[in-house]
Amino acid sequence: MTINYQLIETRSKLEAFLDEIAGAKSVSVDMEADSMHHFKERICLIQMAANGSHALIDPLAVEDMSALKPLFADPGVEKIFHGADYDIRSFYRDFKIEVNHLFDTQIAAVCVGDRETGLEALLKSRLGISITKKYQKKDWSMRPLPEGMLQYAIMDVDRLFDLASALKQDLEHLGRRGWVEEECENLTQVRYNENGSNPLYLKVKGAGRLKSKSLAALEAILVFRKSIAEKKNRPLFKIINDRSLMGIAQSMPGDIHELESSGMLSGKQSAMYGGGLLKSLSRVRQMDPEKYPVYPKQKTARRYSSRVARRLDILKSWRDKKARELDLPEGWVCNKKNLIAIAELNPEKPEELKNIVELTQWRGQEFGQEMILALNQNRP
Repeated sequence: MTINYQLIETRSKLEAFLDEIAGAKSVSVDMEADSMHHFKERICLIQMAANGSHALIDPLAVEDMSALKPLFADPGVEKIFHGADYDIRSFYRDFKIEVNHLFDTQIAAVCVGDRETGLEALLKSRLGISITKKYQKKDWSMRPLPEGMLQYAIMDVDRLFDLASALKQDLEHLGRRGWVEEECENLTQVRYNENGSNPLYLKVKGAGRLKSKSLAALEAILVFRKSIAEKKNRPLFKIINDRSLMGIAQSMPGDIHELESSGMLSGKQSAMYGGGLLKSLSRVRQMDPEKYPVYPKQKTARRYSSRVARRLDILKSWRDKKARELDLPEGWVCNKKNLIAIAELNPEKPEELKNIVELTQWRGQEFGQEMILALNQNRP
């Protein structure tokens, strides 16, 4: 099956497509990025479908993407995504595009109790459609994109309408449409966060177990790797992976022979980056040990009074039982943070739950009475 689409590479063609779909009640949207292939990721392709029209928008060719802002911000037009968290962040990061009236088919699938909520699994289980993900990790920044990749890209948005329709029927039947609407509204507020001022080692698994000198070494060679990756416009892991850098930070080789003998780098990596790594380690050796970094202490487990702990156990028991009844993930019924807040508040009436800011409205309405009942039945 092939789908006819417009390949949009100019502002004028983008505006013409938006005029063509004007008045649409729903638009399905997807995007492809190049995070697996470049240092600074960016959106490389935007797929859209509405009113039977399909378009592949090339943001690497269209210099000004602001024409999309009114459509995405329009609360009267539903935007259908699947797993929209990354997309929402990326649209705002790259184009300052805000999304209103979102319907996320992944959130909807969780709400109706589907066990597997990936797009491939849902299309198979709900629509009987098998899709391939063989292009998922390709370099979407290359031009021209082959027709196979373009067809792969456009097919997902074409199928999102039928998937959304099937999920909406189940949501209506179960009375859970409001759950999805509130969760989607909250999701539209997420934004990309670079954490540029934090030490790089905070993102490396196992760094918290290093001694201070090794931690200083790890930070130094992470900074070196980042500078190389930025110059080459390559992802960090394609320069040197975290595991190798951890090993180098712990062994701190003093010369190229020791570095090569460590087995942490390939011969090519040693030749290309060995000198820079050794210089970085040399600077660490010359540092004042008092300036070595200290990994932030993990937050110690909070201590609760015996009464709060008992209420928390009561709420967890209720939550786990409810999750089994509804065939939902336990955290989806009520997460640990919310349970702790309720146990500490010790409400006696459902309306008191409004004082817990993090508790979504739909959870308070749906489960508030039962949670209060569970607490009241077990009060001393």
